[in-house]
Amino acid sequence: MNNYAIVVVAYNRVESLKRLLASLNNAEYFGESVPLIISIDHSGENDVEMFANEFHWLHGEKTVRTFSQRQGLRNHILKCGEYLQEFEAIAVLEDDVVVAPGFYAYLKSSVAAYQDDEHIAGISLYNHLWNVNANLPFQPAYSKYDVYFLQYAQSWGQIWMRKQWNDFMDWYRDNHSGFPEDPDIPAFVLSWPESSWLKYHIKYCIKKNKFFAYPYKALSTCFSDVGTHCQQKNTLYQVPMPEDIQTDYRLPAFSNCPVRYDAFFER
Repeated sequence: MNNYAIVVVAYNRVESLKRLLASLNNAEYFGESVPLIISIDHSGENDVEMFANEFHWLHGEKTVRTFSQRQGLRNHILKCGEYLQEFEAIAVLEDDVVVAPGFYAYLKSSVAAYQDDEHIAGISLYNHLWNVNANLPFQPAYSKYDVYFLQYAQSWGQIWMRKQWNDFMDWYRDNHSGFPEDPDIPAFVLSWPESSWLKYHIKYCIKKNKFFAYPYKALSTCFSDVGTHCQQKNTLYQVPMPEDIQTDYRLPAFSNCPVRYDAFFER
């Protein structure tokens, strides 16, 4: 049996967590038992923890992890990566996303395709339809495959694999104490607060020439609920997701894929 797990990242948004967990329960797992880990940062309130403990996970074992002290978003996310010492791959989902019913089929296929590929730093469930650097619509060029490659790590639904994550963390330990101006990194990314972990993962991809595999049809979407990095709710980053469950993904080796973009969303 494949050694995969789902890790949900939560803090103080109980309604967001309810929406995400409902979408996860509604997904197709083909009769497999899939561990669910709900990791909750300390907020001083207990409504999120209470709901997580009461939530009935229909597809396997559920674990609720809490902290006695506030971790902060970056440290919390990085601690979730520690589960890759137990699992070969994890889907990491912050609480303001939802998943498509077929996300797990994509997880299985894409991990099998890319877990040994040195060019790949991770796998996105989300698909950008907006160039966040230029604040303009983005439409990746199509090919005969179901994915393209973008030098931009993901936080709105992503799949981490053990070797790739360990390589990133080896780099991060020597490169986590500052974020100076750098022409190789988009100004939009440089502007993010120090609490962002994603900016480091993107910088790693740029500096080490790594890419994320992105699906043309998104398997997650983001609601941008008000939270640590979002001061007001917006719908700009919501994208359509398929209701059908695809199982025959066409996933090229990196060297064979004609569609690749850098961190500036440039071909």
